[in-house]
Amino acid sequence: NLGGIPGPDLRITDIEVVAVGPLESGATVTVNWIDRNTGNRDAAAWRDRVIVRNAANEIIANEIVPYDPAELGILGPGQTRPRSVEITLPDGPRGAGAITFSVETDVDNAVTEQNTSGDAETNNVASITRTVA
Repeated sequence: NLGGIPGPDLRITDIEVVAVGPLESGATVTVNWIDRNTGNRDAAAWRDRVIVRNAANEIIANEIVPYDPAELGILGPGQTRPRSVEITLPDGPRGAGAITFSVETDVDNAVTEQNTSGDAETNNVASITRTVA
């Protein structure tokens, strides 16, 4: 059991989807989220992934967002960093309806995560569903 070993624990919080105009198919939206280290050791380099699925569960966007500690700094225990990526939704029915935006941190398991619950490697995904016209 690795739960008692000290380590970073990366989590995604505060996902939001922002459109400049109406939230509709074909629109460019900004997906914002927070990378949070709830562990007790520093986290360095990793990649976040944003996957967008439509109501048919089809992937309509798949974006990788690297976390570069040279640019953003080491993420220490209890620290957070705001992250974002712009995504253009497909025109028409593929980009309309119930659209789910999922963000996963440390998608490549580059950071060895630990916590007392033993779920540090499996608590890295958060999602939000928005209705798109």
